[in-house]
Amino acid sequence: MNIDGYFEKLAKLVHHAKIVGLAIQELVEQRDQQLLVTLLSFRESMLTSEDENWLSGYLPIGFFAGWTRRERLAAFALTFEAQREWKRIEVRSLCEPYAKSQRLFKHAPHMFDEIRKRVNGRPDQELIDVLATTSIDGSEVYRAGNGYT
Repeated sequence: MNIDGYFEKLAKLVHHAKIVGLAIQELVEQRDQQLLVTLLSFRESMLTSEDENWLSGYLPIGFFAGWTRRERLAAFALTFEAQREWKRIEVRSLCEPYAKSQRLFKHAPHMFDEIRKRVNGRPDQELIDVLATTSIDGSEVYRAGNGYT
């Protein structure tokens, strides 16, 4: 596998973690999928002295117990890289135009009609009219239908 393949497979791992609702390190600890075995093996082969210096401080935490030192270092590296990928996906999704298939609109479909309109009357695709929501005690938490954002 090359580095591009590693990051493609890492993205698959992140999507799988989201679907099954597990934290990345929990999924990595299971080590029961060929995808994980492949990723861990590749990441272990790519460990550098800088990785070892940086990641050694995490060994006392106890995750990945019973694994060799290098396997644990690779698992921590993989976990942190997957968490960065998860965050990148989250940030990218925050910048997507609104769509009825998004979680907010699935739970509060009426909110799709509350997308702010521009002066020309077209949807802004960036903001929802705050008047369509209710602030909880003046905080940054808002109620939209039966849910909160």
